Amino acid sequence: TTPVGKQNLFGHIFLSLKRVFTALFAAMVLGISIGVMIGWNRTFRATIGTLFEILRPIPPLAWLPVIIMGFGIGELPKVLIVFIGAFMPLVINAYTGIRLVEPLHLDVAKSFNATNSQLLFEVAIPSALPAIFAGIRNATSSAWMTLLAAEMIASKVGLGFLIQRGMDYFDVPLILVGMLTIGIVGSLLA
Repeated sequence: TTPVGKQNLFGHIFLSLKRVFTALFAAMVLGISIGVMIGWNRTFRATIGTLFEILRPIPPLAWLPVIIMGFGIGELPKVLIVFIGAFMPLVINAYTGIRLVEPLHLDVAKSFNATNSQLLFEVAIPSALPAIFAGIRNATSSAWMTLLAAEMIASKVGLGFLIQRGMDYFDVPLILVGMLTIGIVGSLLA
């Protein structure tokens, strides 16, 4: 394939996926941990949970101007935007999964003198895993969509850049190749 912006199509795919997986990994570590803590601990729910509920309705792309002003237009801002897009569904699903743990399961574990950490790690988190995995799937889709929008705004490589480049030069085939590639990679991720 002919290089566009010093990369061929596979280079653009690789760089887009690298951004997504970097942000997704960080979002999974922090988002699942925070979601579990919001669901498990009343104090955490009252403080961090309240702050999260205030910030949650803000779309990830609304953070773009603040992030660009703070960090410029390099690689970090794109990863941060994707992180925000992936973080929200992870927290919500982890929190929901913990809150929906059957009280009977916790009561049975307590009757066997389970400690608080045993209740969390051996009963609550395993029970919440279906919701957490659903959150990972939602976060992956959200990260992919957010990344493409971020790349269309300020990038020199990536699939979003290909579409923007095609639009700048009225190159309809480039736009269509970018769109098709986004769809194929997105369906493989989901």
